[in-house]
Amino acid sequence: MSIVSDRHESIIKEAITVYPEVPHGACSFHLLKNMKNKFKKNSKKFKDTFFAAANAYTVKKFEYKMRELDKIDKRLRPYLQQIGYHKWARIHSPNNRYSNMTSNIAESLNSTIVAVRELPICTMLECLRALVQRWSWTNRNIANATSTKLTDKHEVILNDNYIYSLKLTVHPTNHIFYEVHDDGKKSIVDLNSRTCTCNRFQMDQLPCAHAIAIFKETNQDTYQYCSPYYTKEAIVATYKESIYSLGKYLNISKL
Repeated sequence: MSIVSDRHESIIKEAITVYPEVPHGACSFHLLKNMKNKFKKNSKKFKDTFFAAANAYTVKKFEYKMRELDKIDKRLRPYLQQIGYHKWARIHSPNNRYSNMTSNIAESLNSTIVAVRELPICTMLECLRALVQRWSWTNRNIANATSTKLTDKHEVILNDNYIYSLKLTVHPTNHIFYEVHDDGKKSIVDLNSRTCTCNRFQMDQLPCAHAIAIFKETNQDTYQYCSPYYTKEAIVATYKESIYSLGKYLNISKL
């Protein structure tokens, strides 16, 4: 579990009070915006390098991108260090901060209901209920129409990893540990712990290209190494509950 916010002081205070054991991170999009406002010189050059550092899978790649940021503006590293790398960089996160998780979902919801929030309380609640009902229905239909074992997004990632794996060579140590070579670079895969030294296997909870290269050599099923949360069954279960009309249980006119 993670809490990601725009670093507003009140959110940080309440997060520590209510969820003292849950890591609290910073939204990388908000952080980039703050950097651009604080360090205006060359601010148009921040985006790609900063996001590459935030989403790096290895410390080596992270440090490489940080050195590129140093070249753009030497003030950026001290600023980001003060905030704490663990707050925004995936490789330094104390728990598995899935993908490049940001506060965008909350922001999208806020922008969607900006007009609704001005309505009387009962009308506002009904509008929100109707919104969730519509989203639930749409997502349930999408989930039921999924024809693959995983969701579309994760099938695309697997396919991309498979294509990349075609150029890799596998050198077995035993039935658990394997060396996978990629043009002079070596990665170690542990099938028991589902880890790879590239860190993608364990962080994405999907087989990386190195693992898929092994599965091709050993005729193993790639899907058995995927997180169950990415399966069609999981997304169908997520939206299985119906959002009923409030009028079925309560006459709003009596409120």
